[in-house]
This record gives sequence, structure tokens and C-alpha cells, in this order.
Amino acid sequence: MSIAIMVVSGMLLSCGDSEGRWSKYQAQKSFFEAQHAMSQAELSLSSGQSVDREELSSSLKDALVNFNNLNSELTDADSVLLIMASQAYLGLGRLYAESNNWSDAVQLYRSLSEDLRFPHRYRTVGLMQLGRGYETQGQPIEAVSAYRELMVLFYPPESGSGVNLEVLRLGRRIVNIGARLLLDSLSSWREQSELYYDSLATGHPHTMLAVAAMGELASIQRDFGEWAKVLATLGRATDSAGEIAPAFRIDMAEIFAGRLYDTASALSIYDEIENEFPESVFRVDAELKRVQILMRRKQYREIRERLKALKDQFADRPGVMVPAQFAYAKSFEADGDFVRAKVEYQYLASHYPRSIQAVDGALVIARHAHAVGQSATATQWYDKADQMSSVLAGSDNVSAAVAGRSMELRAIIAIERERWDEAALRLGDITRAFDPRSPLCANALIRLGWLHLSKRVDTLAAAAAWTTFIKAFPGDPQADSLRIKMSTWPEIYIQDLPT
Repeated sequence: MSIAIMVVSGMLLSCGDSEGRWSKYQAQKSFFEAQHAMSQAELSLSSGQSVDREELSSSLKDALVNFNNLNSELTDADSVLLIMASQAYLGLGRLYAESNNWSDAVQLYRSLSEDLRFPHRYRTVGLMQLGRGYETQGQPIEAVSAYRELMVLFYPPESGSGVNLEVLRLGRRIVNIGARLLLDSLSSWREQSELYYDSLATGHPHTMLAVAAMGELASIQRDFGEWAKVLATLGRATDSAGEIAPAFRIDMAEIFAGRLYDTASALSIYDEIENEFPESVFRVDAELKRVQILMRRKQYREIRERLKALKDQFADRPGVMVPAQFAYAKSFEADGDFVRAKVEYQYLASHYPRSIQAVDGALVIARHAHAVGQSATATQWYDKADQMSSVLAGSDNVSAAVAGRSMELRAIIAIERERWDEAALRLGDITRAFDPRSPLCANALIRLGWLHLSKRVDTLAAAAAWTTFIKAFPGDPQADSLRIKMSTWPEIYIQDLPT
């Protein structure tokens, strides 16, 4: 028996050896044992050892049975027990979710979120997981209901540590659910979410919460292509000094340049950013985006002058050097000087091999060599690109986005080299590693279907890939196009297509 358990038992039994107190002691003891088992499991997993999930689940279930048996005897004063029970609900729910047993996970999360005696912070986590469980089970209405309850329970979405972005983003998540599934509720859901963000900005003006809320509202408007509204919303995202956050100002410049074709306004904003923040990441971001405008104008000399100055100033910062060097090489390629462009891309590959830009640069060299009939050089640089992207895809020190893009590049390399079986395996890896609704996985599913159909002559595998895409994006024009294409296929291939 642990010291903590002995202390608790002493406190309980000193108040009288009643059956109720003994039951509470037994419940606490079982929770301590379950928590110890979970801690040991986490240690085992971190060291690469296997874990008996059934035994761990059984321990947590037994603890919750003991807890629920004395539920009627509990009050708010039993804070230790309530905290332990909350943690057990979440732990067991996570085990169920990890084994794709979402129906039982949802029941647990619902029990936790609906019991008002549980601590606020655990009920909010329970509601978040409940919403995710409903989403996974294809119950969007129930998911939105859970998310809305959480938004009310945690209003305003901030604590001592600052803005709770996970809760704040639920308004936009709800709109995305309605838009993705083309639900009739989309219009009302969007209106409610926009009112939520507007109320946060109005009720907490010139705060980080207001700025973050305006950012979420602008993202909703951006998804619907309402660029004038996005500009107006970002213009409201001001701090205590009345200044618009520099990141939002850069977003505004991008809209001016890329959506409204007003490059003069965009360049004016970039000038302001560079003057106000000459040593910051905002200056770097503004300069790199200015280069994109200049590239479209074919002002290659100015581009190289600006990028050289940027590289000289931030020579010790790979995060600046890599995109600047890639743009520097690209300027020579666009200017028709491929000999110099190749030198600059080679510099990128030799000095910053663990970057997506280095892979992209190697592919530029490989494709150019292939186009001009230099097969040995093409092979060398395709191999180089594949090796670098393989390292990135398998690294624990890169973001999920970089790892995913690296996996995608490996598939593209195999396709360009007409290694169809290898390409199919690599695309399959993406579909298994990422959510079907993510852009990365969606593109992989479409490519995989095309590959199976046109190169591997495997109609059944093509049907499986495209059916997964159609289920993930109901109502999407591309999904409708694929459905029409598949409608003439024999029944054996399309029996899983949603009606």
C-alpha cells in the first residue's frame, strides 16, 4: 500500500469505521492502483515496450465500478475522488479511442461531461473528446451540440495561461463540419459562430482574445471567398495601442495582391512592416512575399538584390536562409539562366539537405536533365531527391506537415520515374497515415485511384481509393465527377459507394 493511500485511509477511518467511509477508501485505493498502472504503461511505451491494454482497461473499469457504486454518497466535498474519477474516465476513453472503440468512448465522455460534480477542467476535456467521438462516428449534429455546450461552459475561452485556442477554434470547426457535409444547418451554424466571435471581440476589445477571435472569424470568411469581409475583420484585430497585428497585416497584403490584384496596396504594407520590424520574422515574411510579386513582374535583378541582403542579414538562421536561397535559385531559373540556377539549387541541397526546398530543388534539376536527355544526371538527382525526402519523412524532428509533404514527394518521384508499384505503396502509406479529409490524403486518394486504374490495371483497388474519397467529401464537385465515372463500372466494384 502506497504512502498516499495510507494517509488517505487514515483520514477516512479516523472519522469512524462506517461502511460508507470504507467504500470511499476502497474506491480511492482502486484509483491509485489504476493510476500507477497507467504511469507504468506510459513509461513502457516511451521505452518501446509493449503494453497489455486489456489489463489496463480492466483496472480502470474496476475503479470506475467502485466509484459508481458509491455515487449517491458523494458530494462536492469529495474532491479527491471526483478528480481521480475524472482522470479514469479520460484514461479509459483514450484507450477505447485508440482501439477505435468509439461507441464505448463516447459513452464515457458523455458520463464525464454531464455530471456537474466533476471539476470544470475535466468536464471541458470530456466535452471536447465527446465531440470528436461523435465526428468519428459520423454523427455531426451530436458533435456540434457537444462543441456548442463546451463553448458555453468555457466562455470566454481563456484562463490564467492565456487564450484557449482549442476551444476558441470550435466556432470555425462547426462551420467546417457543415460546409464539408453540405448540411442544411450550415447557414445557422455559421451565423451563430460569427456572433460568438463578434461578442468576444466586442466584450474584450484590444486584447489578445479579441485579436484571436477576429482571426478565427476572418478564417471563416476566407473559406467562403469573402475577401472584402476578411479585410474588414482583420482591420478590427487591433491591440491596446490600436495597431493591427503584423501577421494580420501580412495576410491583408496577400489578399490585396493575390485576390484583389492590388499590388500597390500590398507593397505599401510590406514597406511598413519592413520599416517597423527590420530585425524580426515579420520583416522576413514580408520580404519573401514581396519577392513573389516581383517574380510575377519579372524584376529578377531587384529580387536577387533583396534576397542577397536578406541572406547576409540572417546568415545564421536556416529558417530564413532556406526559403531565401530557394527563391534566389528560382529567380535564375525563371530568368532563363539554368546553369546558374542549378548551382544555387545544388548549394541548397548540400547545405540544407533536411528541408523540403532542398528536395524541390533537386527535383528541378532532375526534371530539367530528363527533359534535355541527360539520363545519368536525371537518375542522380532523382535518387538524391528521394533520399532526402525519405530522411525527412522518417524524422521525429519535423512537423507533421513537413513529414506529409515529404511522403507525397516520394510518391511523386516514383510516378515520374514510372515505378508504378512503388508509387502505389507510397500513396497507400499517405492514406493510412492521414485523415481522409485532409488535403494531403485527398490528393493521394485521387492519385492512387488513377494509378491503379491506368497503370496497374487494378480496378478494384482504384474503386476502393475513390470510394474513400467520395465518402470523405460528399457533394464535392470532384467526388461527384468520380461517382459519375464509376457509375458505369460493374456492381462488384461500386457496391460500397454511398447512395
